[in-house]
Amino acid sequence: MSPSKLIMAVLYLASSITAVDIRLYNENRCNGIFGQCVAIDPGACCHLGDRWLGRSTRAIPQGLGIQAFSQQGGDLCGALIGGGFECWGVSNDIESISGAKWSRNRRAVKRNVVQECTGNVEMSHVGMTIEGKDYLLGVGRYEYQVFQNLTTEEEQRIYIKTWADTIKAAQ
Repeated sequence: MSPSKLIMAVLYLASSITAVDIRLYNENRCNGIFGQCVAIDPGACCHLGDRWLGRSTRAIPQGLGIQAFSQQGGDLCGALIGGGFECWGVSNDIESISGAKWSRNRRAVKRNVVQECTGNVEMSHVGMTIEGKDYLLGVGRYEYQVFQNLTTEEEQRIYIKTWADTIKAAQ
């Protein structure tokens, strides 16, 4: 396939996507524990509620435009702090990410143009990527309450491998 046909195919696929998953990680470089909003429409703000604040974010599938926000006046997607097309993380001068949204508008993401949020969605799962697999645990489950009280990453890793309600290949 020629490079121009490949580019056109990628652009077509990106424009045909109607909903994606958004992850907010507790560590930089999209590592560690993540909160995940599932099947988010473009423009909807994914946030972690009062659970924790993120250090990095990305869209699933990867390569879509993602914008990260900090809280402003009670709005979890109130102030744009940056964005990109793979994993986007905070720098030392920005403490945390309170929410994120994805966009088909690549120009808006590149230029850090804020587009109004079309809704707010709180994370539905917490997860970890372990040995090439994503382990997801629904936040409405009792097991999530136990998970929140574990103090070390090793305890969390063992617990989520045991109680995950969804296990799939890492994305």
